[in-house]
Amino acid sequence: MFFIDDDALERTVRIMVSDESAGKKLNYVLLSEQPSLQMQWLMERFPVVRAAGGIVMNDDREILTIFRNGFWDLPKGKIERMEDQKAAALREVAEETGLKSMNLGDKVGVTYHAYADEHAPIILKETHWYRMNARFRGDLKPQVEEGITEVRWAPLDFFTAPDFQAFDSIRELLHGVIQGLTTEGTKGV
Repeated sequence: MFFIDDDALERTVRIMVSDESAGKKLNYVLLSEQPSLQMQWLMERFPVVRAAGGIVMNDDREILTIFRNGFWDLPKGKIERMEDQKAAALREVAEETGLKSMNLGDKVGVTYHAYADEHAPIILKETHWYRMNARFRGDLKPQVEEGITEVRWAPLDFFTAPDFQAFDSIRELLHGVIQGLTTEGTKGV
């Protein structure tokens, strides 16, 4: 672990995503005594993509999950122009999974992650997450053009297993939701 001061942060971030990483995918954690100020600093300097998604539960207390690019994930995607977060979350869940009908619940959180593409060395993705429930029993259909190869309903213990391959932000989000479910008893998502 390395500690740097604010003056070196921007230079360090640019090095982390540059060719100096030798083409390796690297993961970083930014610790700060003032996380909201650091987040503001990052959002002022790098492009931000706003997205929305859903944590969808069925009557069997299973959560809808997708497999994309080697990791289990939750359905989510970019908020389109003139679209609100809730509409985007519902649309993205439907597009990425083939789920035909779901009910929207409360917002459960916001996650952030960074990635790079051919247009920018760092892009921040801010995803707004909503609880949803569905009674759909038909076939689920992965959105292959988005890199999704599998869609399925999984029991809660699937997401807490040590070999569950997911990004840390998804793990933490699911941990909070699952912990809330066990606290709430039989109350649904």
